[in-house]
Amino acid sequence: MKPNSLKPLIILLVAALCFAPLTSLPSAAQAQGNTFFEQTECFEEVKDIEGAVCGYVSVPEFHAKPEGKRIKLAVAKLPALNGAANNPPLIMAQGGPGGAGIKTFAQFAAAPPISLLRQDRDVVLFDQRGTYYSQPRLDCPAYFDLSVSLLEREVSPEERTRLAVEALSACKADYEAQGIDLSAFNSYENAADVPFIMLDALGYSSYDFYGVSYGTLLGQHVMAVAPRGLRSAILDANVPRQANFITAVPQNAWSAMQRFFKACAADKVCDAANPNLEATFLKTVEALNAQPATVTLTDPETDKSYKALITGDVLVSVLFQMLYATSLYPQLPSFLTSAANGDFAWAESLLPQFVFDRTMSYGMYTAVVCAEEADFTAADFNVEGVPSTVAEAMLQSGKEILATCEAWKLPKLPAEANTPVNSNTPTFVISGEFDPITPPNFGDIVAKSLRNAFHVVYPATGHGILGLPCPGEMVAAFLADTSKQPDASCVGEMVLRFPAPVAEIELEPITYENIRTLAPKGWENPQPGVYASGPSVVLFDIRDGDDPVAILRAQLGDQLPSEPVATVEASDLKWSIYQVEPPAAQGFQLLIAATTKGGKVYIVLVQGTSEDISTLAERVLQLILNNFTIN
Repeated sequence: MKPNSLKPLIILLVAALCFAPLTSLPSAAQAQGNTFFEQTECFEEVKDIEGAVCGYVSVPEFHAKPEGKRIKLAVAKLPALNGAANNPPLIMAQGGPGGAGIKTFAQFAAAPPISLLRQDRDVVLFDQRGTYYSQPRLDCPAYFDLSVSLLEREVSPEERTRLAVEALSACKADYEAQGIDLSAFNSYENAADVPFIMLDALGYSSYDFYGVSYGTLLGQHVMAVAPRGLRSAILDANVPRQANFITAVPQNAWSAMQRFFKACAADKVCDAANPNLEATFLKTVEALNAQPATVTLTDPETDKSYKALITGDVLVSVLFQMLYATSLYPQLPSFLTSAANGDFAWAESLLPQFVFDRTMSYGMYTAVVCAEEADFTAADFNVEGVPSTVAEAMLQSGKEILATCEAWKLPKLPAEANTPVNSNTPTFVISGEFDPITPPNFGDIVAKSLRNAFHVVYPATGHGILGLPCPGEMVAAFLADTSKQPDASCVGEMVLRFPAPVAEIELEPITYENIRTLAPKGWENPQPGVYASGPSVVLFDIRDGDDPVAILRAQLGDQLPSEPVATVEASDLKWSIYQVEPPAAQGFQLLIAATTKGGKVYIVLVQGTSEDISTLAERVLQLILNNFTIN
């Protein structure tokens, strides 16, 4: 069996954990009578948000010892958009453990759902202890460097585990040399930080909590360990405290894959383009394990390229990772079919964002896991009904966790850490149908154990789905009135649609404001002027002004080329056409056509994959411009 030759799975591919509670901990602020908040310049990701307040909250290293050593947590407070925060604020907790909370959530601060939730309440973002901007940060450069070094060479699973333990243990020695007590970096102390930030440091009287992935476990800990001021909770992508998510990884991953394969088979377009997808996938895994493919992956930060091996184990891990991301679903079948045909162009576009991620704090992940979740043996893994090739790929991370925790020898949390939460806190439990790591049945268990909870499974979605319109709107309604379940009628409208090949696109007449032109027939029309089918998008926009370049530059910055790729005349209008490949566009390209008339700038944007963009230019953009009429 060829080993996984991309990143070890221990961190990036396993992003949600299951841990537990204790008795309520004392408030250090109550003991010392201090706010412990030091305001600083805002962090890069939020510095342009009007009214944002940033700083560090100094929390006890151990909350049971409020007079002892302290650590600093990075916090960013985003004010209510209407200027009157009459409602309890919402604090948002990232997953991992070890994920960068401020950096992650700030990307969405100006768009729904965060902008929707900020209408009449403050939103507080924070980096949990040990992560990104917080001090100390338990990142582990040796582990990242190892992951990159393994891109281009094959090692056995045993050797991979040995190297991972060695790298992580080197970081542990470095932490200890700095005087960091790793036993303070666990979910009990992490949970006690939340009310300390909201009540003691920022001065709120109550608050609502949103957690995603590991953040859902943190939310359950808050209910049991430090419930002061907690009004309600939204738990998005759940793992029950009373379950061990690590041993369930092979079964959960394969179940999600099977559900996705069945969804493709049930869709005429997908099945026609990707027949027998499950069988094709398994056959490709076996073939790649016998003879790996090689792809070029470029680190976007250093611009250095690597010849990375794609084995069957890697393909299993990549599919597992991609099932996290709902936005990738329309493309996934074609990715797998392309892989079966030896075409990995999609991998070269997509994988660098996962492989070269520098935001995870590996030491924090390991400290939390070893204290709270490493109480299992290899015999506990659930591989019933899972094809051996899939099971072996999914077992690697668990084996690394076991070996690393044995080497780290951190204190364990008590047995009650694995018991259900006994709480009456109003709780909205959210699950995605195809989530490969925290499946809907995990949400069922969490909701059942809480006395005042309801659970909604959103069709055709993955891991962490607050940003989608339906769950975002329902969360806003829930926060407005936590006494009842919001209207869930939008759930029935959520369907997984696979795009027809772009070569088969038909256009039909449409009217948008004072424009008459064409748009793709049968594509979704989620809002006026926007048409979408999988990764392909057509967008119409009208702006006041007479300088298209200035308007586009304001939106795209340096990503807008200095010169258009073409200038064309169509429908008595002169259009400048720009081609853009945004750095974080996951392999997409943009064609942007702009013209002016009567003090207005008219923009037509077409988005597509690198493979489809030429066809979209010819069969969509050109026909739209040829039939573009301004009334």
